[in-house]
Amino acid sequence: MRSSSTLLDFANEGDKTNSSWGLTIYRTTYSTSSTTHFHHIIELLTALVKYGIRHWLERNPNQPAKLAAKAALQETYEPIMMSRKSEFNKMTMEGIRAHYKALLAPPSGAWPHNNTNKWFCVLVDDEVAEHLAGADPRALIAAGDKWQNHDKYWVKVIETDPEDKEDTGWMRCSVYSLFALYVDMNWERSMRNYEAHSPEGVFY
Repeated sequence: MRSSSTLLDFANEGDKTNSSWGLTIYRTTYSTSSTTHFHHIIELLTALVKYGIRHWLERNPNQPAKLAAKAALQETYEPIMMSRKSEFNKMTMEGIRAHYKALLAPPSGAWPHNNTNKWFCVLVDDEVAEHLAGADPRALIAAGDKWQNHDKYWVKVIETDPEDKEDTGWMRCSVYSLFALYVDMNWERSMRNYEAHSPEGVFY
């Protein structure tokens, strides 16, 4: 039975409060400086996902069950990194989508990471690595999710199964919104729904 709390429903689905869960992140850039940038970006995205959990708003936010769920979700969050240079160097979005779809539909038990979002994955390419190289997670968290920061810091996210041929199948997502997108995006909503609301370039 679904509860009246989106947060608790999310936490209970797949037992995320007791087992690891996380975004699946593809790295396709392997320049000399990219290794340092990539590890920094993983730390940044992890910090901002946990920020999103802490600042998730809904009715009665101070209920003990909700506070416990927020604490547990932060503790069990662990990104799934696809970063083998021999396999992913300069891979296209179409290639990433095909690879991710194959991982999500293997023979039973072949891929252990079941607690990830099956509707999109995150891309760190040359542009994203350069864009986020100097971003300080502590400064971003201290500044908060204000409009000037929301649109300034973003990653690319790739839709697993675009709605139709006119759908671009990817968008920019603010680092502040990664947790919200993880919760919101499912089989009922395609990326076109988000793109239509923000033509400026950062769609969520």
